Amino acid sequence: MLRPDFIDYDPKYDILTVGFGDRSDSFGDEADSDFTVMRDSATNGIVGLVVWGFGEKYRSDTLPKWPEGIDIDTESDIVSQINLPLNA
Repeated sequence: MLRPDFIDYDPKYDILTVGFGDRSDSFGDEADSDFTVMRDSATNGIVGLVVWGFGEKYRSDTLPKWPEGIDIDTESDIVSQINLPLNA
């Protein structure tokens, strides 16, 4: 299971970026409309996620399920770590 080692939230654009290890040689796979999944160019393994509209989805309880193999507790791993406005 992948655990995040990098979390960044941009409140202006409501974008959450989560990383898992080295993302230096990766590409964005937008096959899933809920996330942009960042994949390692050599192995195709997941190295990050970009969630568009994270705060809006969180506040409306419409966040999609994390991709299989990702071990993230939204409350303790993300919301408690970022300065998420309670209302937009």
